[in-house]
Amino acid sequence: MIEKHYVQVQTILPPMPCQWSVGPYMEKFYDELGKKKIVGVVCKKCGKVYVPPRKICSGCHAEMKKFVNVKSTGELTNFTVAYQKVNGSRREKPIIIGLIKLTGADTAIFGELRGVEPGTLKIGLKVKAVFADQPGVTVDSISHFAPAGK
Repeated sequence: MIEKHYVQVQTILPPMPCQWSVGPYMEKFYDELGKKKIVGVVCKKCGKVYVPPRKICSGCHAEMKKFVNVKSTGELTNFTVAYQKVNGSRREKPIIIGLIKLTGADTAIFGELRGVEPGTLKIGLKVKAVFADQPGVTVDSISHFAPAGK
């Protein structure tokens, strides 16, 4: 039997002081998140709504230009429970990362799910986005998702 050895990593990524462009579609997405709104883009050919937005429809390959608002509520389509941190150390409390299909969208986004215990999670749980107190123009504008009834 091979003995396992774990090495605790203090930092994975070095600081990277730089600026980058996310492109016009994601820029619009982040700008709207900063206003506590969620937008997607709709394909005029097949009608599929993508959140986050992208330029080309993966189904019919049409170019998409029309932005639409989607609701900040949706449904949990998949999830994972993380008991360890990226560096391998055990978390005091596990975190839940969910894949959420927002109402009005045909695709799903990832987010942390809070306010529910891992053992009680079920696919199909109705959830809502909880925005940061002072949202900016980043993905962190959505603080987390929570059960819609809370």
